[in-house]
Amino acid sequence: MPDDRQLVAEALARPWSYAKQRLGFDLHPKQVGVLRDLYQPNSRVMFRCGNEVGKTSRVAVAAILHHAEVLKGLVVSTAGAYRQVAHQLVPNLQRQSHLYPGWRFLSDRIIDASGAERYLGFAAASQATFQGFHNIDGPLMIVLDESAAIADDIFWAAEERCNPTRLLIMGSPLDPAGMFYEYSTRLAAFYKQHRLGQLDCLKEDGYWLERATVQRKIDKWGPDHPIVLSSVYADFALSVDGSLLSLREWEACLEQVLEPHGRRRHAFLDFAAGGDENVLAVAQGNKVWIQAAWRERNTMAAIGEFVSHLNKLKREIGLRPEEVEGDADGMGIVFCQALAEAGWPILHFHGASEPLADGDFKNRISEVWTAGTNAIRKREWILPRDEELKAQVITRKSGRDSSGKLTIESKKELKKRGVPSPDRADAVLGAIGPLPMTSSIPQGSSEPRDHLQQAYEDMGGGHGLPGGC
Repeated sequence: MPDDRQLVAEALARPWSYAKQRLGFDLHPKQVGVLRDLYQPNSRVMFRCGNEVGKTSRVAVAAILHHAEVLKGLVVSTAGAYRQVAHQLVPNLQRQSHLYPGWRFLSDRIIDASGAERYLGFAAASQATFQGFHNIDGPLMIVLDESAAIADDIFWAAEERCNPTRLLIMGSPLDPAGMFYEYSTRLAAFYKQHRLGQLDCLKEDGYWLERATVQRKIDKWGPDHPIVLSSVYADFALSVDGSLLSLREWEACLEQVLEPHGRRRHAFLDFAAGGDENVLAVAQGNKVWIQAAWRERNTMAAIGEFVSHLNKLKREIGLRPEEVEGDADGMGIVFCQALAEAGWPILHFHGASEPLADGDFKNRISEVWTAGTNAIRKREWILPRDEELKAQVITRKSGRDSSGKLTIESKKELKKRGVPSPDRADAVLGAIGPLPMTSSIPQGSSEPRDHLQQAYEDMGGGHGLPGGC
């Protein structure tokens, strides 16, 4: 019978039991399956994942540290964006550094106690990055993370040029395009295939995700929405005919590394109707963010909230009324009038009005959405990490009307498809768009105050306006 020392040695020799005994990980059976297949010499493993299923924090960490310590090999990892390496994988590796005395866990590499380099992480920009890695001083493992956003030639260089002992290709599926898609479909027979979705990781089954949180996303967007297919089911997104932007294009812009630059400011206010969201988005230079998004059925309370946020932005970044637009259609005129009386005579945005710069568009809202999504496609903006915003942007479709002008779906058409009002996207793309070269609405606007007061009373409000008016 083997003694305890032999049993421990045998456990540490295998990456799935190494994860338990050395790192203290309780792995999902499907995570164990990935490590089992990866452990075989000359392995080629595909791992499609939903969000928050332990792809990086468990599977990648266990695979890398086992290969480095037990097999005495080098691990090279890259991702579609440097953020995935620098802010996800490396910090998760560094959390285990206390278990490896004498090792140095640096920002992009790990060096063992003997001085040998055991891990190197970077964001690959071209296949030339992989030319120097081969199985020379020990087994080589290559990890391609968030692979749907990795350029096709990187796949070829990592596998065919370097011929690693072990290759792990993993990530959340995006659009049905690129080598990550090809390796999962047409070329699937050449790779061990694994998939782990959010519904496989529920607390009720002994894991870590709440069913209510996952189900809410499915119920809200529908089981065939690109966001749900990717983040919940670990499936490739269906093509949305006529969509202004694909999921892959959004992710490519989101994950790039851009330095903030420029001073141009433009804020956009999207006012809620009924149970929709009030949203305030701000663009400064090449960065756009959502300052606030909330639901409030009381019109006056919502106006007061807008005034509070605008005053804060005035103090923090010097925002001026002439740098702010608000959706003045429908009940929006009530908000605009109230903001003017509270000291914020903002510009009025009318989606059905003439486009500012390009007569090929049917109206201003079509121009804003098309120009904004084109800028995102070109990766010109630093975007907020917001799942609601992402889902709204990639859902809306475009087309041409009977006169041949470019147009986008109306909110009524979206509602017929069961799609919620894209309030966050309206505000963010509005802020990205050009600022009209006009002055703010004057304090003494001719729009009648009694229209505002009547609307307020219809909502069940009292008397008076925010800001002491």
